[in-house]
Amino acid sequence: MSASTLSLLSFLEAPVLVGDPEGRAAYVNPAFEARFGVTADGVTGRPLAGLFDGSLREAMLRAVADVCARGITARFHLRHAGVGYAAVASPIVAEDARVGVVVVLVEHGASEERLHALGKRIEHSCDELGTALSQLEPRLVARGELALLEGASRAHAQLRQAALEFAAVLEGRPVPATATRFEPARLLADVAARVQGDVSNGGGSLELRLPAELPLVRGEPGRLSAALVDLLRERVSGRPATQVLAARAHERHGRTFVVVSLLEGQAPPAPEPARLRQAVEELGGQLRSSVDPERGRTLAFRLPAEAPEAGSRAVG
Repeated sequence: MSASTLSLLSFLEAPVLVGDPEGRAAYVNPAFEARFGVTADGVTGRPLAGLFDGSLREAMLRAVADVCARGITARFHLRHAGVGYAAVASPIVAEDARVGVVVVLVEHGASEERLHALGKRIEHSCDELGTALSQLEPRLVARGELALLEGASRAHAQLRQAALEFAAVLEGRPVPATATRFEPARLLADVAARVQGDVSNGGGSLELRLPAELPLVRGEPGRLSAALVDLLRERVSGRPATQVLAARAHERHGRTFVVVSLLEGQAPPAPEPARLRQAVEELGGQLRSSVDPERGRTLAFRLPAEAPEAGSRAVG
């Protein structure tokens, strides 16, 4: 690198270091000296990676290897003394045609602050959207807009997951794996709405009994929802009777469960609901049926759930 070029580099406010083809420091500009607390005389001849500690050393080592050995530009991030830098390492050709490296460090602390602020705004918007969906849900169900409700809820869940991943990336944490969760009350209300026409055509009625709040259940609810719809349509066909679909939270041996029951009254014998059993077992639950001389037949299943205090907001 010529003397005139080095002179120009000395006026840059961004830290710059230059390495020879062996990956040793050949030059650092005054901005690098000031930011990293070194002197040009003290670092000249030292391996570039040796100017940094820990993970920064590994990042610089990989970048220098890529540039000097393969002649390609390498980009990476590093943080020093509380300041973040975006680093660009580019090849330069020495007088003997061998490849050296020049590294320019661009501070991006201000941009990082803006990204954190943006992350907070996205999180706040997710909360507001979730509240709005909860308020709109009864109206959409009453109008039969179930596809619209499902699509909006799915989009909200995806936005929430993206916000969590965005925050993790900014903070340097592992990106959380997608954990599907669903609200049992929402699922049962959806199921009841979907079979309401079949119940009415059969001359009967379906009563839905749900508490104000239920804990979330982990898992993909699609199979369970479809199995419940098919079962109810089969059971209400041609039966002018009232059936009760209910749910409640239940604590047992320190664990939390959601118990769902279908009270069918004095119903005739019915085949084993194999599809529903499979769907329940896939979610880690258990299904059973019982017959009471007065109340009639009851089909019930329980699903392992999160403790109520662990989260009352829907994710899916």
